[in-house]
Amino acid sequence: MKHKKEMYAIIIASVLTGLVGLLVKLIGTEIHPLTLAFYRIAVGGLFLAIALPSFDPDFHKPRKGDIKLFAVAGLLLAASLSSFVFALSISSVSEVMLITSTYIFFVAIFASLFLKEKLKHKHILALILILIGMFIINPISSGMSILGLIIALTNAMIHAGLLVYMKYEGKRHKSSAIVWILLCATLFLLPAPFIFGFGNIIKVLPLLLVLGIVSTAVTYTLLSFGLRKISADSVAILQLSITPITAILLAIIFLQERLSDRTVIGGTFILLGGISLIYSLAKFKSFLQERLHVAPH
Repeated sequence: MKHKKEMYAIIIASVLTGLVGLLVKLIGTEIHPLTLAFYRIAVGGLFLAIALPSFDPDFHKPRKGDIKLFAVAGLLLAASLSSFVFALSISSVSEVMLITSTYIFFVAIFASLFLKEKLKHKHILALILILIGMFIINPISSGMSILGLIIALTNAMIHAGLLVYMKYEGKRHKSSAIVWILLCATLFLLPAPFIFGFGNIIKVLPLLLVLGIVSTAVTYTLLSFGLRKISADSVAILQLSITPITAILLAIIFLQERLSDRTVIGGTFILLGGISLIYSLAKFKSFLQERLHVAPH
């Protein structure tokens, strides 16, 4: 197999992203969801800011023209990660992971609306698969709260908005740009601990460090490494396949979550539709190759 190291990096990054759901659940009510999102981004951004100079000595010299991009992307990333954590705090891991996996559905819709990219028959078929999956799962009838469903769907839309915005900007950046985006996101979430409290940091400090360093900083670094050699569509398909399954398996093992037949069947439709859509969105492949390191939740 070619590019073994890069492929393993992507697989490991996808698994580490799948840890987020379990970590958020274990932290529980010790820290408010928005404060937890702030800690995750701040710890991850600080770790990368310390580690990156040894790999990219010039990372601290961003171009002036990039400030707007970093600010807007930082705002969207802050909204994406905080809504993801909030959804996990009030709904099951399996429900949130499957519903937020529909982000690629919104990528296709937004690209058609705002970037004037045409949807072909194969795109529409993939979108229909995702909608069928959502209909089968029927989150409300399965016991998911309306608020949890709204926040999870909102997260999928924001996540898609982030990707489409960066496609609209059409700029190429070094992978170190994620540090500036994380730092901007940290600033946007800075009021959270002052409004909602700092939480019981000492009690959950090990979990917090794993969330910020392992499931954020290390994940982004591994993705950036893997994207050097692995095609963007392959990376996206691996992520959409591995991350939800990892998160759901961990929830079943450690949180005793149970999956209904509807969830399994509907989730399969959603993931198959998402993978088909990623594979068929040819115009997004080169774009994702440069931007996918901001994609993990």
